[in-house]
Amino acid sequence: MRALTLFACSLFVLACSDDDADPGDRADDGGRPDASDVAPDAGSGDAGPAPDAGGGGEVDEDGGAPLDPDAGPSSGCTRIDVGDFELSLADDVSVRYGAAVTPRIDKTLSVLEVLFERYSIEPDIGTFELGGDGPDGNFGGCAHCVAIPGIAPNYAFFADRGTLVLEANPYLRRLKAKIRNLRLVEVDVSLETRASTPIAGGKCIEVDDLEVDAIFPREGWTCAQEKFADGASCDCECGSSDPDCDFFICPPDDASCPEPLPVADCGANAVCRLGVATQNTRCYETCTWGVTACTSGDCIYDFGVYIADVCASGEDEVSSAMLGEQCAERPFTRPCGVVDGHAQGYCDFDMRCRPVCEKEADCAGEPGTTCQPFYLDRPLGYCALPLPPDET
Repeated sequence: MRALTLFACSLFVLACSDDDADPGDRADDGGRPDASDVAPDAGSGDAGPAPDAGGGGEVDEDGGAPLDPDAGPSSGCTRIDVGDFELSLADDVSVRYGAAVTPRIDKTLSVLEVLFERYSIEPDIGTFELGGDGPDGNFGGCAHCVAIPGIAPNYAFFADRGTLVLEANPYLRRLKAKIRNLRLVEVDVSLETRASTPIAGGKCIEVDDLEVDAIFPREGWTCAQEKFADGASCDCECGSSDPDCDFFICPPDDASCPEPLPVADCGANAVCRLGVATQNTRCYETCTWGVTACTSGDCIYDFGVYIADVCASGEDEVSSAMLGEQCAERPFTRPCGVVDGHAQGYCDFDMRCRPVCEKEADCAGEPGTTCQPFYLDRPLGYCALPLPPDET
């Protein structure tokens, strides 16, 4: 049987410090070159770009001194202001937030990015040191990556110093973070491994401390923004799905298996589940297949998607095809053959409604089929034909 796998996947607008470093406080003693495309002493009047910048070119690097690893705010690095963060990437294993910076940084996208890449199932909550010899010290293997990407993929500014404190799981589209003592330096980036190598005598950038608490609900969210991934309850009927409604199937006696959160808006005889077609959660009335009828819809057996016998309706959730008939084409399989309010069949990979079964004898009327259980700890399955060679 072709496995049907559903993922309830997961970030936020960051409010950053508006404190600007006074240009007069910056060192002018020939420290590491300024990285912006505006002259460091341009002032606030009508002064234009640096003479050699060409309206946006890079600052002269002559006279740059080696970077002092312990240098403070007067190191000669460019100091930047950071705007509001936006969620720019979210999938099962990575999530990225980005914010425009000023002044513009030559040869870059002028966007400070915080990229999280999942190398373990542990939630990213805690304190993480950036730079140095630690796990987040190189662009090629960091799980918590802070960078200003270059226009060319082999160039960037990458954090060589700083502390990142996360108070919420960023994969849940919620970014609650503090970034302290952040400095980024010019690096060459390997096009094969993304490993970063600091450029000798390169420029550096320093960032005023940031404190962010922002939420990025999924598209279609209709409830109050602060309810999304709040960790308090599953808000089921909110248009798009709440990560707090995710549920987990764990091995027996697995003490680390997360406990489901209470559901805020489903009745006593309902469960919150992800709809097959919409990929949004909603409340489903529960039933007992073959025994208890539904007040609305048809009772469909637990086939590993809803993790309960539920009442469903509509072609996307229970096919109108009867046993032996062709099911309406869908990119997913579902129950079919409704008799007296209870589904008696299952659309196979060829979209034909096959009978459900508990033993091989139940498939005697379906030549060439075997009773294929939906999952191992329940005997119910359907009369399945062998999978084509390219599906095995």
